[in-house]
Parts: sequence; C-alpha cells; structure tokens
Amino acid sequence: NKKITSSSPINIFRRYSVADVRDIHHQNGKSDGLDSPSNFKHRVAESKIIKKLKVLEFVNEKREEFQNKLSVDGGASHLIKAKDKFSFVLGVLNLCVISYICGKFPLFLPHFYATEFLILFILRIVLYKRKKLHYFLFDFCYFANLMLLCYIYLVPNKQWFFIACFCISNGPLLGAVLPYRNSMVFHSLDKATSVLIHIFPSLVTYSLRWCTDFSFSKKNSTNTTWKDFYIYPILLYMLWQAVYFFYVGKYKKETIKENNYTTSLSFLSRVKDGHKPPLVTRFLNIATPNNRLYFFILSQFVYTYLTIIPCMLYYKYQFLHTFYLLFVITASLWNGANFYIEYFSNHYVSQMKEREERWKKIIINSIGNT
Repeated sequence: NKKITSSSPINIFRRYSVADVRDIHHQNGKSDGLDSPSNFKHRVAESKIIKKLKVLEFVNEKREEFQNKLSVDGGASHLIKAKDKFSFVLGVLNLCVISYICGKFPLFLPHFYATEFLILFILRIVLYKRKKLHYFLFDFCYFANLMLLCYIYLVPNKQWFFIACFCISNGPLLGAVLPYRNSMVFHSLDKATSVLIHIFPSLVTYSLRWCTDFSFSKKNSTNTTWKDFYIYPILLYMLWQAVYFFYVGKYKKETIKENNYTTSLSFLSRVKDGHKPPLVTRFLNIATPNNRLYFFILSQFVYTYLTIIPCMLYYKYQFLHTFYLLFVITASLWNGANFYIEYFSNHYVSQMKEREERWKKIIINSIGNT
C-alpha cells in the first residue's frame, strides 16, 4: 500500500493500519520537534484516528469473513431457505391467529387487522419503491382498506359508511381474488400481503355484521335503503377513480414513462414473449394505446358495479355471505396449492442460484465495497 503523510486525507474504504498513523507521527516529530505544541496537537488527533482505524480494521475483517462465507460456503442459499421457512411458519400461524380471533374475540379483529395492514403496507411501500412498482399503491384495493380503517376509527356509528365499506370489501375487493388468481403462498411476503389486502377486509366486515352487537348490524336490521348499497359505494369508488385518473393517469404520466415505472394498466396490458396472454390482457389490448386508459377505467367501473350488486344479499343473509367468503378463500388456497405443486416444486431449486447471486449483491453492497 502507498504510505500516507500528514497531509493525506483519510479514506474510509482504504485498509489503513496503526503503523500508517505512526508514520505520520514520525514525520511530524521530525519536522516540528517531539515536544513542540504543534506535535502535541498531532498526537492527540492521531490517537483519535488510531481508535477509529481499529474499529475500521475490525469491520473490514468481519466483512471479508462474511463475504467468504457467502461465496464459498453457500451461506446465501442457507439464508434464503431459512427466510422462506420462517416466512412459511409465520404465514400459517397468522392464519391460525386470525381464525381464532374471528371466532373468539370478533370485536378485537378490526384492531388486529389495522395493525397488520399498516405494517405490511409500510413494508410494501419500501419494497415496491425499490422495484419501481410504487404506483401500484394507488390502486383501488389500498383505497378500500383505508376506507375501512376510517370507518373503524373515525366514523364507527355511521350506518351508510359501514354498508359502503361492506359492499366494497365483499364486492370488488374480495371478487378480485378470482381473476387476479391471488394465492395463499405462505412463504412469499408479496403474495401473502396481496391475499391479506383482498380478503381480510371482508373478514372484518363479516365479523362486524354477524358476530357483534352493533345496533345497525343486527340480523333483523330493516332500516337500510337501496342507496346504501348502490349509490354510496359507487360514489366512494368514483372519488378514488377521479384522483387516480388525474394524478396517475395525467399528472404523473410523463414521470412514469421516463422512469419506466410500472402501473396496474401497464402490467395488465403487457404481453410476455412466449406466453399466452391472460383474458384480462387480451381484453385491454382491444383498445389502442392512446385509449387504453379510458377503456381500463370503463371496464373497472363495470366490474365494480357488477360485483356490488349481490352485496345486499350478503348483508341480509348470513349463509350466503358465509358461502361466498368460504368459496373465495378456498379458491385462494387452491391457487396456492397449484403454485406449490405445479410451479414451486419444479422451479425452486433452479431459481435458488439466481436468488443467491442477487442476495450476495444486495448484502455485499449494503456493507460497502472493499
């Protein structure tokens, strides 16, 4: 290594040693005299530098040891597998806890839901921002969850708002599990979060409607009108759609294009090479690129209204609500089973090497370059 002098700047990425600092001290001693005031100042400063360099030396040694473990001993693959196993256990336990709370403490379920949603939503913001997927967070499913949180904590005594949240949660939100093929894959944080966002609100509204003693949620409730089911939910939907259209569709259009960000529209209308496009993709590609946004908005509106129509029956008849909820949950479990049996069992090992290399880069870059 090149020797440093008293005028050399300290570079934290260089492997300094205590001997380097002593060289500076020796040079300063020759030029200023060992007992001179300037030399005393140098010695005080150098003692502080020595302490910092010792810490840096320790960090560098541990970093090299960790990098060797990743590259030589296959530590990255062990970390990935351990993470997947841990996530799977947490996912199954979470499902058990939700089921227990729903049956034993239904009044506590909304608060448990709020806690989980906020934690997972914050995690998704961080992860999606890195992947340039953060414009997905403006989708209607997140707005619907926020509306339910507003009902729980801000306006819990407004009957029309509860029914609107009930219709949104059990209509377009729960129904989206089927066309989007949401899968209950317990080891995947992304898939588990998507399932929770679409199914958990319906569980909360089910609990509030049938398992609690709210005055307007009693089974013999007859003071509801058709406006509660077919006007107010649509007005809330149109509020979201207007914000989405002007902010994401117009105001941020060039930003999204320049930075190659992904939105729901671009994702759903993208045709992958060598793959047969799904029905939703073929449907959206009927329209020209310039008119695709308007076509997307129109189709979303039709879908939302159609899925809201039967919600009055779900609200009035518990067995229908229970059957539909169990049907969607079963479909999600079936999708998860297909993922594990058809895809996961064949591709997990082959994808391990790619994931291992990606993890190595992330971990090594996070602790700095040598």
